[in-house]
Amino acid sequence: MSTVSIYSSVADVIAMSGVKPVDFDFVDDFGSDEELTYKTADDKLEALVTTWLVSVKDFIDRNRNRNYSQELDDADIEEIPPGIHNIALRAACNMAAMALLRRETSVQRVDLIQRLKGDEVFSQALLHDLAQYPAKPRFRMSVAKTTKPSAYDVLDDPKSSYYS
Repeated sequence: MSTVSIYSSVADVIAMSGVKPVDFDFVDDFGSDEELTYKTADDKLEALVTTWLVSVKDFIDRNRNRNYSQELDDADIEEIPPGIHNIALRAACNMAAMALLRRETSVQRVDLIQRLKGDEVFSQALLHDLAQYPAKPRFRMSVAKTTKPSAYDVLDDPKSSYYS
């Protein structure tokens, strides 16, 4: 299994958010004798937090139009900015809070639109902090050959229809 790059750590998210396996009804699985698999409740929680961090990394990469992990591997940057780690940590904690809130809070009905309270991973404060890091431009410029003839083409064919 390949390792997935993330901008924070699972341990930091669990410590900051305070989530526990019991919050998600995770229990130890002993598996069958043939499979010889054993997955603890802590393993399940770590897997869940890892998926949150992968999603947060994708959000950050798309927002800034860059991949800090790839830039680090390519030696374009010396280190991933600590602020990016902090933003990822806070966003993952928001996902943890949202997951717990969804388990406890019912859906509201406002003007025939169903909304869930607290359904925001990237708050305005996080987006403001993320905007402090430069984004790569989203456009590309290329040079195309024009159809306008050069002065030499006109001299070679004076009856050219371009100038007549």
